[in-house]
Amino acid sequence: EFNLLALYMDYAHVELVSGLSYHWDSLLIAQYSLKLSEIIAILHEKADIVVDIANNLQHLVSQLKAEEYKFNVFSNILTNIRKELTKIDNYQLYNTQHYMYLISQHVEEILLDRLFSSVSEFLILVKIPAVDREPGDSKSNLLNRELLSSGLLKVS
Repeated sequence: EFNLLALYMDYAHVELVSGLSYHWDSLLIAQYSLKLSEIIAILHEKADIVVDIANNLQHLVSQLKAEEYKFNVFSNILTNIRKELTKIDNYQLYNTQHYMYLISQHVEEILLDRLFSSVSEFLILVKIPAVDREPGDSKSNLLNRELLSSGLLKVS
């Protein structure tokens, strides 16, 4: 969120500095002030949008962490996250692919954590011994090994 805002502020600053190098006559001053005021207005508009989207995403991610797993609840939360991410494209916010990747990675981690804990609890309930964790094991690798060793997952 702040990197994106910094990008817009940097753009406004570059325009401001470029204006200082003009030979000032009334026509240039008028053109420059119009352009700069437009850039500042866009900066404020985009900043408000970025902050709103970031707050909404933060709230949805918190909900995703806190909610008890029910398919329709999770589906609604993930749909709302997707809608917020779509706003980024709709409002033509720039330099967002990286941040969208980070958000989807964060959501994936949360879902994987929840799946991992659910499978672990299930294995405890059915008294299947857990697989030992190896150094460098990711949760998805560990989860796959647990499912394979329990017979719940078959490789074809």
